[in-house]
Amino acid sequence: MDILDDMGLTKVYVSLWTDDVSGLSQHGYKEYWFDNIERVLNNILNQ
Repeated sequence: MDILDDMGLTKVYVSLWTDDVSGLSQHGYKEYWFDNIERVLNNILNQ
C-alpha cells in the first residue's frame, strides 16, 4: 500500500505469519500470509 503524506510517498507492507501456508484457503488474502520470513524479506527487497 502506498500512502502519500507531508514527507512524500511511504510504502507499507503487510504480512501475517502462520505455521503452514499450504493449509490456507485459496480464496481471500493468501498473498499476505507467510511461513518463511526470509521469503517475505526477499519479496520486499526485490520490489
